[in-house]
Amino acid sequence: MLSYHHLSPHLKRCFAYCALFPKDFEFEKIDLVKLWMAEGFVQSKETKRLEDIGVGYFDDLFMRSFFELSNHPSESNKPTWPYYDEFSYEKAQFVFKLRSYHNGKADEYFSQNDNLRSSNLFVMHDLIHDLAQFVSSEIYCRIEDGKSSKISATTRHLSYHMDGPMKSFSDTKETKSLRTILFSDEFFSSKPYLPTTHQHLRVLRLVGCSICELLHSIGNLKHLRLLDLSSWTEIESLPDSIGSLYNLQTLILSWCQQLRELPKDMGDLVNLRHLFLPDQFSGIEKMPLRFGSLTNLQTLTEFIVALHTSDSGRIGELRNLSQLRGTLKISNLENVGNTRPDDIEANLKNKPHLRELQLCWSDYESKDRFPNSRNEKVEENVLDQLQPHTNIEMLRIVSYGGTRFPSWVGHRSFSNLEAVILLDCHNCMVLPYLGQLSSLKFLMIDGCSALKITGDDDSSVSKKFQSLETLIIYHMTEWEEWLEVVEEEHDGEDFPCLHKLTIRDCPKLTTVSHRFSSLVTLTVENCNELRELPRILPSLRQLKIEVCEKLLVLPSLPSIQSLLLYECHQITTLFGSQHPSSPSSSSSPHVCVSNIEEDGEGEFRCLRELYILCCSNLRKLPRTIPSLVKLRIEDCEELSFLPMLPSIEKLVLKQCNKLEVGKVSEFSSLSYLCMKDVSNLSSLPCGYFRSPTALQQLEIYSFNELMMVGLQHLTSLKRLVISNCPKLLSFLPDNDEEEGEGLDLPSCIEYLDLSYCDSLKKLPQSLYNLHCLKELIIKGDVGLACLPKGLDKLTLLQKMQIS
Repeated sequence: MLSYHHLSPHLKRCFAYCALFPKDFEFEKIDLVKLWMAEGFVQSKETKRLEDIGVGYFDDLFMRSFFELSNHPSESNKPTWPYYDEFSYEKAQFVFKLRSYHNGKADEYFSQNDNLRSSNLFVMHDLIHDLAQFVSSEIYCRIEDGKSSKISATTRHLSYHMDGPMKSFSDTKETKSLRTILFSDEFFSSKPYLPTTHQHLRVLRLVGCSICELLHSIGNLKHLRLLDLSSWTEIESLPDSIGSLYNLQTLILSWCQQLRELPKDMGDLVNLRHLFLPDQFSGIEKMPLRFGSLTNLQTLTEFIVALHTSDSGRIGELRNLSQLRGTLKISNLENVGNTRPDDIEANLKNKPHLRELQLCWSDYESKDRFPNSRNEKVEENVLDQLQPHTNIEMLRIVSYGGTRFPSWVGHRSFSNLEAVILLDCHNCMVLPYLGQLSSLKFLMIDGCSALKITGDDDSSVSKKFQSLETLIIYHMTEWEEWLEVVEEEHDGEDFPCLHKLTIRDCPKLTTVSHRFSSLVTLTVENCNELRELPRILPSLRQLKIEVCEKLLVLPSLPSIQSLLLYECHQITTLFGSQHPSSPSSSSSPHVCVSNIEEDGEGEFRCLRELYILCCSNLRKLPRTIPSLVKLRIEDCEELSFLPMLPSIEKLVLKQCNKLEVGKVSEFSSLSYLCMKDVSNLSSLPCGYFRSPTALQQLEIYSFNELMMVGLQHLTSLKRLVISNCPKLLSFLPDNDEEEGEGLDLPSCIEYLDLSYCDSLKKLPQSLYNLHCLKELIIKGDVGLACLPKGLDKLTLLQKMQIS
């Protein structure tokens, strides 16, 4: 309370406003600042923007511990996808959309301290929340489940947080002086009633309304400064009366997916600063006339270029919007060709606060299907005219129809450019000179199907891609090779910081021979002609290769930790010493294979996860893999033996008919074992499982010759599955090979499945000793004459299925 009394009056108002939030409510900095601005709490100064002043208020309260960081990250800060999950096209779209939305909405919304990024989520401690409730008096009212709250005549600010739907605004009709109505959760109204009688309203947030109509009377709210209609999933149009809300600062229409058009008088909203439109799934086809009159506009998530311009704003409307910042997406750029040449001038060079620019044409499937209504030269001219300010940090170009990129794309003057994404530019024959971008960290090229050779042909640049960390290449169907040019005077290497490389769906690619001394993660998928990878990748920890049927040998991998191979039919061994020579690789100073042991042991000392699937010619594995924890081998017909695996914990072996499984009995650290169709063994004697005493899960499938199993030494076993073993007769006793009716299965078993073992005649009589058993499943044509006695003693049994 003492710290509250030391706050200045404007900070006291801002803090008390937070009483509208329920306890543990998570909020973003920008959302709260927008509300403060709309309420008039932020005092203007001639030299600073309102947004920056509001951030200063927020940071003051944060530094005084009135706010604290939430333990839950916001969408833009959540961890990325799991390790082996590929960076798919959809994820690229999703990641870009998230980052664009948050950066446009928040990170570039105002200047800020990096430690207090606006995309973070914040909360108030319960005691601080109680203090806000105490000092807020009766002018603030919060209605929530389980708490009685009454809207009084003195109420000025109202928020609604309830699980159930709100049927109407009838409770607010008698309160004529309301300034705030917040509905932070989705609500549903049985009729399109709006609180338009509250003439003093400044903030109206109606999120998730299911009605499809916003009444014309919304225009009566002359003092309204913030209108949030996000997630109105049924609304198709907005009333033109919105154009009379002259004081409106923020209009939020995010996720209004059915919205088809904007109010025609929107150009009258001269005080509008932030406009959030639906994403690319909406049906908006044009911007209203006089849109360029919104010269105070700072946030515009998308500008849609119309096919016909008689009743819609042309791209030239952007010319005078010099205060735009954050993210700008310009869509349907193929329609620019239907306007006068002077209308192409969007003056993006004069927008120094833009950080992310998306330039999007409509999709076309391939170069051969380029629409006759579009002209390559026109599109080249349009892109040339859309050169942004050099402060830009992210550039995305989608479905561009030109055969080349203008010189500004990749020009070294764009020293702040950190990310470039080129999607579905099917006509493009040559990549722009991106290697000279000093800050470029992320590059994605997807669907540039006419490209045959990648590389930066600018000979004036001696070191290329000096900051690049992530490179993703998808669907380059004509790309044939990626060779490194090694020159004597070349000081240093290209890609010195590259950590992640993904190449996918490049069916003609034969060679990748670049040096990647810092590469940590490499994914190569669906490159059927690929024969050669770099000879050594000294820093690589994670390698995934799928459907590369002509790849002969792997690189040398001294640091590898996780390796996955799928449908690499020409690979016979994991060792890198048989790598084919090439001029580029042999001249590399990084290549050194003299320390690789002949049997490959030296290469895989760090390997912890190994997955080998459908590699039909693989014959040889290293003799020992000391650190391996997980091993999965499937459909490897020629593989006949397993390495020594002193650290193995999880082992899966399937469809490997020649594989000898005798060494499995020596793996003392094993906790999970699954074997399917890997051996012609007729029995697994008791001594077979003497060493893996830590085994907790054992699954045996399709052992056609297996007749007997001994399990007594598996004292930690909790899950046992023996399925589709048609000759299985019984379990073995400890002392001989005869059937023992007194045999005890491991007493800690919780799950027992003996399905499709058609020759099984009896179960151990001591089955009733399995006091931990919860599930017993026996399926198929099992020849059991009777069940053991004493099953009523299995007090924890929850499910028994015998069919």
